Amino acid sequence: MKIGVTLSALGLGSMASSPNAGTLALALFLAGFGAALVWVPAPGIAAAMVGPTQGGLAIGLVGSGIGTGVMLAGPLTSAVRAANGNEFAWRPVYALQASFGVLVLIGLLTVLRRSNNTTGTEKVPISVLTTVPNWRSITLAFVIFGITYSLFFYFLPAQLVASGWSGDTARLMFALLGLASIFGGVVFGRISDHLSRQTTMGFGFILMATAPVLTLFNNGFLVIIGVFAFGLCIAGVPTTIGAMLADALEGRAFVAAFGTITFAFGVAQLIGPPFAGWVGDRTGSFQIPFIVASIAALVGASLTVRMKVPSDASNP
Repeated sequence: MKIGVTLSALGLGSMASSPNAGTLALALFLAGFGAALVWVPAPGIAAAMVGPTQGGLAIGLVGSGIGTGVMLAGPLTSAVRAANGNEFAWRPVYALQASFGVLVLIGLLTVLRRSNNTTGTEKVPISVLTTVPNWRSITLAFVIFGITYSLFFYFLPAQLVASGWSGDTARLMFALLGLASIFGGVVFGRISDHLSRQTTMGFGFILMATAPVLTLFNNGFLVIIGVFAFGLCIAGVPTTIGAMLADALEGRAFVAAFGTITFAFGVAQLIGPPFAGWVGDRTGSFQIPFIVASIAALVGASLTVRMKVPSDASNP
């Protein structure tokens, strides 16, 4: 995790000072790779610290940090650009994020210490994922989540502006999305600790299917409901998926399995943006990608119906 935060901070700092597009692309890759080194082991560490009965809640609390970042990104970006007198400025924004990364790294180095109870350095094969009940459905569900997420999340502000909303209001809705995701992981994690993981994940996908459609209505109240619902699922669905892995694996085995499905999730995110951008350029709207996102989420919900509840599941 410390290495991941270090790489993220270096990547963000490099983005702020990139002299050309090629350097910027490399810096983006470095920041993203660092983020992966943080996100992949963090849920497993949290779940192992509290045990299976509260594993979902612990993973949800970890995921709430992402929602906090999403919520603060919009207002901070607007404030930085206003201070610089340039509404399109991006270097100062990345520089501010890099400074946050340095502060987080200092906190980690201060608080976290290397455990004296390390249990060897044996490698765990990625095939350990196949020992998890319903691993195929879990992996496919995360892929579908990635497609749905990338079709809606990145293009919500643009669609709202295309529908006649002001840029400031669209950014406010994006902040609401982040606010909801702060609570989504905790809420879904807690529910999945008491109900079945499969039922909780299915409920999340149904919410994800409803949200994009609601945001297409010319009704502010429905848009707010849709944005908040999708925000809950941004952290809620991955939290539930992570908890399903944590029920069966721990330590390095969890990291290997979660890293594998996270890779699948990342590849899936390569599908949504090019398609949505292509449609948006030709139609001036993202209605079709939003509808496709809803359909994909319904497919995700259908996967949970086929999942078998493990006989030794810790949650009833």
